[in-house]
Amino acid sequence: MRNALLVLLAAAAASAAGIDSARFSPPAGDYAVEYPSAWRKSYGMRTLGLRPPGQDGKQLRFRLEEHDGDAKAFVEALAAKASAVKKLEARTEATVAGLKASRLEFVETVPLKSRVGGPLPGPAREVFYVVPREKGFLVLAWEGFGEGARRRLPELEKIVASLKLSPR
Repeated sequence: MRNALLVLLAAAAASAAGIDSARFSPPAGDYAVEYPSAWRKSYGMRTLGLRPPGQDGKQLRFRLEEHDGDAKAFVEALAAKASAVKKLEARTEATVAGLKASRLEFVETVPLKSRVGGPLPGPAREVFYVVPREKGFLVLAWEGFGEGARRRLPELEKIVASLKLSPR
């Protein structure tokens, strides 16, 4: 009886995990990505925007952008924007959708202020994955600060890992 209950609970957990995600593929696009279904989605001008629900949505945003042009030039221009205020903390290679991608991580070095002048929990972080394609490239990026952003890091990495490319 106990084993039957464990099997039933495991099946229910697996079922709930499957309900938790949604899939997005743009009209006439050649990619698909999965994200937590509770997150708010917006799409326009070749950009998918995602935000988690509640307070975390004020501290974190994810976007997937389609770009024309040269991915390497984009990465170099992005890295060149590093400054004393916005430090390039890491620049590495990653594999995304089976392709070699560049990963850049920036961190703010000065405390951030809210709209009313009070301090925001920081530091603010930005992470960019630049994925070259046959024509153009994709940028998967997120920016956030505070505990909500730190807590959501596994979900963000899961979104990046879910990217699937297909030929047009």
